[in-house]
Amino acid sequence: MRLTKSTFVTLAVILAVASFTATALGQKSNVSPVPMPLLRSRSWRNASVKADIAGDPSFVEKNCAGNFTGGSSWGSWETKQAILADMNDSKNNKTI
Repeated sequence: MRLTKSTFVTLAVILAVASFTATALGQKSNVSPVPMPLLRSRSWRNASVKADIAGDPSFVEKNCAGNFTGGSSWGSWETKQAILADMNDSKNNKTI
């Protein structure tokens, strides 16, 4: 049986595609669907929101650096000391 050039090329392409597909399907992916830094960021953000709603200043004390400065959605900047002062002021600490 003699193969023509076009038949040989076609068979070679089919073999290459099949082997690449089998190799790709056989490999286990060790990449998590969500990167770990993002998971840590989400858990930190969730804990921050829970502490804010509960009015718990200990989260800010433990997790923010002494020179922390954060921006609000209203365009104002707050230091760690200002945030703690607001959280400790029972008249102004109203998270809705």
